Amino acid sequence: MKGVTIFYTPGTGLPDFEMRIALGLCGAALNSVKPEKIRLIEEFDRYLIKIDEESNIANSLMTKALGWLCQNRLSDQSLLLRIPGFRRRHIDNQSSKLADFGKKLLSTGGDLNNVFVENVRGRKGSHATACGHKYPKAKKITDAILPLSPQLGKPPKRNSSILNPPGIPLCPYCVATSIAGTVYFQMNVNINNPDRSKKERFFFLPHFRGESTGEQLAIYLAVAKHLSGNLENIPASTALIVLLSLYPHLIDSFHDSVSSFFVGRAESSGNVTRYGYQAEQSASIEFPFLKDVYNRALVQDCYRSNERSRLLSLFTDSLHNLEEKSALDFARTYVGVKEGKMMLPWATTEFFIKEAFNMDKSLLEGDKFDVIKKVSDMLQYFVRERNFGYVDNLRKARDADEFAKLLLDAQREAQSAMLDPKKQAKPYLPGQSTIQNMLLLVNDNEKQFHSVQTLVALLAFTYYKKEA
Repeated sequence: MKGVTIFYTPGTGLPDFEMRIALGLCGAALNSVKPEKIRLIEEFDRYLIKIDEESNIANSLMTKALGWLCQNRLSDQSLLLRIPGFRRRHIDNQSSKLADFGKKLLSTGGDLNNVFVENVRGRKGSHATACGHKYPKAKKITDAILPLSPQLGKPPKRNSSILNPPGIPLCPYCVATSIAGTVYFQMNVNINNPDRSKKERFFFLPHFRGESTGEQLAIYLAVAKHLSGNLENIPASTALIVLLSLYPHLIDSFHDSVSSFFVGRAESSGNVTRYGYQAEQSASIEFPFLKDVYNRALVQDCYRSNERSRLLSLFTDSLHNLEEKSALDFARTYVGVKEGKMMLPWATTEFFIKEAFNMDKSLLEGDKFDVIKKVSDMLQYFVRERNFGYVDNLRKARDADEFAKLLLDAQREAQSAMLDPKKQAKPYLPGQSTIQNMLLLVNDNEKQFHSVQTLVALLAFTYYKKEA
């Protein structure tokens, strides 16, 4: 029976740092064995990298691969300076020590089996290594640095007045693997900023979930390298959905293996790189939403608008909060920015009402939906005329009686517009039976009243063409 070798990340308690170490080990594995022999497994506080090889063979192959990476790739200063957080002041020393560490791995060998083990007991405060691995100080590459995790800073020592204490020590193995994970798997995108002196970037590090195969990791590396161009100056919380909408091949390639991304925004125009934003963002909603081409087109349209920041912020809020009010606020703002000339695509509205709002399915099909849609068609006339008052009032009505009064007012206004010879665009007029059936729907029960209220308003902002 073939042997299996398992490498364990140290369990530092920093999810992004842990992910970088794991991905660095995977990068070394992909350079030494076939992808089908590699598995990345997420556990409670760490990752397991399983290699389908005997322990001594896997250790030798991984050591040589990591050494080669340190000498020929990770010690490239121009490459390191493209990663947010590396500074020119220290880059000579860091790159030369990475190269020296790689040379030692290739010449004298290393024992990754004894470093990346299941139980690490060495973390005892700021004087010990952050990863818990013991190592001689003479082999040090660098202390904890910002690119490995924004949480790896320089905390003051207890009972000490030193304002700038030394950084937390890290063993050379964790430094090398975490930098390798960053270089291979982190996507860095420059930000177009009106102030040219300001150099900012977004970066996206995938968070692989469950068990991922070497083939999935290899596919990720293949598709992520095809990113080109910059992103506009948009809120960092909206950058992920914009990136995925502009590069939909990313969704098709890893939506089954990646659960979220560590997203950051860093500025490197000063002496020290500063993070303006750093958070783990779930992609569990973005992936299914952006599967539809119309939804991707909507996000891209918001991104290319002069009001991109406002539209994208409202949209991401509505998508993540899964609240009816948020979705309606976005729909109204989007149609307002477009001056009533463009509506939400049906795919977007359908996603909200079927995936997010948890409405009674009977309202979304058959005669009930027909009634709601016909009333919305009438209200859409006012929306296209940029008269949002009727829709706003209907969605804010406190009860069924107030809703009925407002609806009849809108019907009378639509009838007047139909008879006005000066108006070229004419509204759709639902029959009296449709209005009566609508009033029956809102008077049935309170829950149904609120659902109908939301549907009527949302559909008034939606382009919908019924299939034959």
